[in-house]
Amino acid sequence: MENQDTTLDQAAHVCSNCQNTIDDTATYCSHCSYPQNGTEEEKAKFQRRIDAKKRLLNVVEKEVKKSKNTLIALGVLNILAGLILGYFADDMATLIASSVLTIVYFGLAIWSDKEPFGASLTGLIVYGTIILLQAVLEGAIFRGIVWKILIISLLIRGLKSGLEVKKVKAELKELGIS
Repeated sequence: MENQDTTLDQAAHVCSNCQNTIDDTATYCSHCSYPQNGTEEEKAKFQRRIDAKKRLLNVVEKEVKKSKNTLIALGVLNILAGLILGYFADDMATLIASSVLTIVYFGLAIWSDKEPFGASLTGLIVYGTIILLQAVLEGAIFRGIVWKILIISLLIRGLKSGLEVKKVKAELKELGIS
């Protein structure tokens, strides 16, 4: 019987939100700030805060997905251009370079699932470098300028969203949500 009382006593000292041990006299959990001994209104407010963070996370993850799709599109466009120039213009160097760039863009798209900011930043650097090389070698800075601006803006949005994802996930972790 005494063992059962000890178990119940220990359960009363565990935060309902993060499962960390807390002082039974404390109103708020010292780990996640959950109002363990607070009012129902305080508990509802805490839950609304978590729900708002989760909604924000969903929004910014959709923006990250757009950046990932941009990287995939860049990979597809590179391989198509490489195939066309490689076979029809008999330019094997372009085919090889396009194939390497395709692998880089697809790799970045895969990496963006784990590290969206790093993948978007690297994609932006690679894409910007290609644009600069084309400008220097071919004088083609303004050719396709609308597409270039669109791609750069999507990658920049991916950068911003990647930072926001990291921030919101850290905030949710602080609140005891993984």
